[in-house]
Amino acid sequence: MKMLLPWSLVQNLHNLQKLDVSNCDEMEEIIGDDGKDPTANSSDNFTLPKLKDFSLKNLSKLKSIYKWTMICYSIESISILKCTVLKKFPFHLDGQPSAPRFLKDIKTGSGETMVGIIGVGPSRRS
Repeated sequence: MKMLLPWSLVQNLHNLQKLDVSNCDEMEEIIGDDGKDPTANSSDNFTLPKLKDFSLKNLSKLKSIYKWTMICYSIESISILKCTVLKKFPFHLDGQPSAPRFLKDIKTGSGETMVGIIGVGPSRRS
């Protein structure tokens, strides 16, 4: 399996509270393009308003979580371990001057060299 969730499914997962993916040797992306343009009915961003726990472990070929931006206001814990190919993390603070108020824990392993844990995803408007 190279992709966990197609975009067309994820946009309907508003009640998702935990995402834990581990030990998938062939996984290359978590949320992928299924041929349906995510900007056709919305912006580049999407919101997972109830996501609290996000964990990725032992995904040696993981290149992407999502190519645009994910907004997760309720995030409490982020863990990325042994995902050495992954370089960017698409969570967005949505203009807030500090981390989301519920965020308690961010863990990364020794092999990760991400550009930023929390930041702004690429923009299609450049």
